[in-house]
Amino acid sequence: MKKNKVLYLGPLDFLPDVRECFAENVDVIACQPTQYDVEKNIEHADAIIDASMNVRFSQALLEKTKNLIIVSTATTGSDHIDAEYLESKRIRLHTLREDQELLKTLTPAAEHSWMLLMGLARQTVAAHKHV
Repeated sequence: MKKNKVLYLGPLDFLPDVRECFAENVDVIACQPTQYDVEKNIEHADAIIDASMNVRFSQALLEKTKNLIIVSTATTGSDHIDAEYLESKRIRLHTLREDQELLKTLTPAAEHSWMLLMGLARQTVAAHKHV
């Protein structure tokens, strides 16, 4: 039985979790988020999970695949992926834009991050201690 190959570009800390999400007939290939490493590993990929956004998936790069059926990216946009080429080959492109439930849960985290950044920029802790 042929094992499907998923090319994973993301933090290696999450690799065991990613592998656990797939069935036994799926081989998750950890790939460094560099153009060189992706070019070296992309040929037999059935799917690509791009959690790095460091590699530009141009038509020339995507043409190297033989069995690709889906590209999933952890972004709401896909400027780094040649979406027109994927569409012409009927290869699905999944972005976070299609996952509205997840995006709704990210809002509090984003707001908290901005609050912390503003607190650092305004030196809120030092001002509080001074008062």
